[in-house]
Amino acid sequence: MNAVSQVYDLPVTPTMECTVQGRIALPGVVMELHHYRFRGQQGGVFSSPRSFLDLALSPRPGRPCGGYGGMEKGGSSALGDVLFVPARSELHTQWGEGEQTSICCGFDGMGFDLDGPDLSSDALQASLDVRSPTVREALRRIAWEIAQPGFCSEMLTQAIWLQAAIELQRYLRGSARAGGRGEGACPVPSFNASTIASNSRANPRPSPSWRRNAAFPPAISSDSSR
Repeated sequence: MNAVSQVYDLPVTPTMECTVQGRIALPGVVMELHHYRFRGQQGGVFSSPRSFLDLALSPRPGRPCGGYGGMEKGGSSALGDVLFVPARSELHTQWGEGEQTSICCGFDGMGFDLDGPDLSSDALQASLDVRSPTVREALRRIAWEIAQPGFCSEMLTQAIWLQAAIELQRYLRGSARAGGRGEGACPVPSFNASTIASNSRANPRPSPSWRRNAAFPPAISSDSSR
């Protein structure tokens, strides 16, 4: 598949190529597997009427950074492998030359308070580097279902996506309380048979537009080393 992305509009420029390698579209969300080739230093402003969630399945080229208040006066932070951009927010970004594969999700509001554009500054800061293992793993599973669809892939992906959306909101809420330090991730509990059995005996009850930055003119290079 090499169709136009349905997640967001990409500029037509010789410095950037995007191949859509697969897609699953569900009510309220579109999920795509993207492969990018960047030629020269990159920079721009990402904005969309829908919220955007991205997992870089390969390292982001260069030293990727961004900020919602612009790039000047130290207003940028390093971008993590999982990036969330709320609807109607403007994220100023910079990154380098190379190649990258990502799972990209564009989605409408899902009834959570933090789905709106009025996230706190702490939650916005945390959204640049979503350090949630559960969100990361859910996006990896979605990428696999897109690349290798199987029995009831769309139904399974919808369930996984709901988990990712809920875990994302939990993370942002926790990070807001922690002052934007990215401490919203809940530890993954470990269980064993004896623990489950003892708990059962003790408790017998039943048990969620990109535009190019003028500061970076096209710089075509024949060498995409990454």
